Amino acid sequence: MRDVSAVGGMSGGGTGVNRDSKTATFHTMNRIHIHRSQLLLGALLSVVAVTTACASPTRLQRRIADLDTDGDGALSLEEFKESRIAKRSDNPEELFRQVDADGDGRLTFQEIKDYYRR
Repeated sequence: MRDVSAVGGMSGGGTGVNRDSKTATFHTMNRIHIHRSQLLLGALLSVVAVTTACASPTRLQRRIADLDTDGDGALSLEEFKESRIAKRSDNPEELFRQVDADGDGRLTFQEIKDYYRR
């Protein structure tokens, strides 16, 4: 008696499942897994990109400059209260204190950037 699995590309002990079919199924599942991983990675990178864009130096520096009415290069509490984030906050004074790392009553570009990175 001949081994059926060796004849005509049959595998699986004569179950009639073609080796090429199994290979194709494996590759299809592998592609689906890779595609799914790429989608998840893409979504993660999108979140990171949005978060980073919010704190990118040029954009952040422009926002600070727009709010910095006295032109000293930093935001006082009163200037900070005009920002969108302060207006959305339940307690803008506390948020200001959290961002003001050195406690000098002024928010610098570096302090704001460091706060976003926490």
